[in-house]
Amino acid sequence: DPDGGSPFLSPDWARAVAEADGPGRTRVAMERDGAGEPGAFMAVRAGPFTALPAGAPLSDYQGAAGRFTAPASVWLKALGVQRFDFTQVAHSQTAFSGGFHGQDESRWVNISGGWAAVQAALKARGSDLVRDVGKRWRRMEREAGQPEFTFDDTDEEAFQAFVGWKRAQYRATRQTDVLAAGWTGRLLADVRRRTDPTFRGIFSTLRVDGRVIAGHLGLQAGPVTHAWFISHDPEFGRYSPGMVLIVEITKALRDRKITAFAMELVPRITRAQSMDALSSQAALAGYYGVLLGSINIARMMPMTTFATGSIRPGTILVMGAGV
Repeated sequence: DPDGGSPFLSPDWARAVAEADGPGRTRVAMERDGAGEPGAFMAVRAGPFTALPAGAPLSDYQGAAGRFTAPASVWLKALGVQRFDFTQVAHSQTAFSGGFHGQDESRWVNISGGWAAVQAALKARGSDLVRDVGKRWRRMEREAGQPEFTFDDTDEEAFQAFVGWKRAQYRATRQTDVLAAGWTGRLLADVRRRTDPTFRGIFSTLRVDGRVIAGHLGLQAGPVTHAWFISHDPEFGRYSPGMVLIVEITKALRDRKITAFAMELVPRITRAQSMDALSSQAALAGYYGVLLGSINIARMMPMTTFATGSIRPGTILVMGAGV
């Protein structure tokens, strides 16, 4: 599957978003093959002129799903909009490649060979992740109490605590609280209640002496689970409970016949550098953006002096955000 079997490109994601977001907000176009059979579809959140990916800003993989051949102009016309505003279109979506600006890695953990194979791969890369997590687990045991991991936790109080920590994190870091909108909360609650492994949410927790200290909500689509939301109790931050939780989830997934784990939303912090999927590529995209701008500017960028005189530098406004 060129798009990695992402749950964000499944019909179930589009339906879940439409149910949470209310009638009339989600629009779907379908491409059929020569025999009239469905071949591909695209779900968007459409406005008068612009289409956002279905579930924006919560969708991490975007574009059309399935075996599609129609160019972007045909999808625009079918959806009744003039422009797509997507942020993370899968590289395989060649119909939209004319609008690509920069490229990021999408990191996966292949766990088809079991946890031992994952450990061997990390060791070969020179990663100390497993050793570091083991140290933090033992430190929790000594200082806080007995850690306990629960996969697919149904505890409603734990889930509400997890949501509260995530929203507090958004406020503390001055990020947009994507969970403030009513429909986003309904969407998280809906996918968490689902039990069909072809599309569902998996909520996992880490506790110390029975007290929940971290939670993670991932999206499962068959053999693929996508890391989605993770948060922890700030009181226990010194133990890196989020990193410990990700490792425990990776161990548990193989026993449940899940063979791939997408890592895009692992927090880009010092303690999780060995799992960072985006920082390096985002930095390169920033440099590449400056190069693209220099190609299109009407004058030279640096001030240059020749025997015949000087050329004034270009005036440039750089807009962006860093990690």
